[in-house]
Amino acid sequence: MTIKSSQNHPSRPRRTLGISLALLMTTIFYTVIPLIQVGFTAYIRYRTYRSGVLVGASFDSIGGALGIISVTNGDLLARAVPALIYLIVAILGLRGKPSIVRHLVVGGAIVLPLWYGLLIYLQLLEDRQLGVMSSNTLAVLLQNSYLVMSVLATLYTVWYMNRAPARAFYRGYFIEPEQTTEQA
Repeated sequence: MTIKSSQNHPSRPRRTLGISLALLMTTIFYTVIPLIQVGFTAYIRYRTYRSGVLVGASFDSIGGALGIISVTNGDLLARAVPALIYLIVAILGLRGKPSIVRHLVVGGAIVLPLWYGLLIYLQLLEDRQLGVMSSNTLAVLLQNSYLVMSVLATLYTVWYMNRAPARAFYRGYFIEPEQTTEQA
């Protein structure tokens, strides 16, 4: 039996700390970090272009491989577009409406680490460096740390968004427990 409004229950369940934490973690890993990477790359491109160093040369010809940050336009779009889409989903997730947003948050938390992991894997396959540098080791360590932390954020998000308080918040009402009468 569903109860949308009752004297025993508030009219609308409140957003719990767990929901806010899940949205914060996934927003950091799937929106903030990719957009910082894109912004950093765009800034370096802008500064290099403004300095006049690249007259008739490509960005890669002066050592433009940035390790954890790819420099092709396709790679930048592959990071920026999903990040912006997930930002919209996370904002809707904070509001709790529409109710399908819970599924979008969980779906994004599952798909985006796979997507960014694929981008990192493809980037590691490319051999942009002519020699071995200490920054290569740091870049690989940062990429692996990012993947591990994003998987942990995904596990927490999937777990918490399927708990009763999160389901009630996105549904918009509590479900009354079934009253069982024992007959002896």
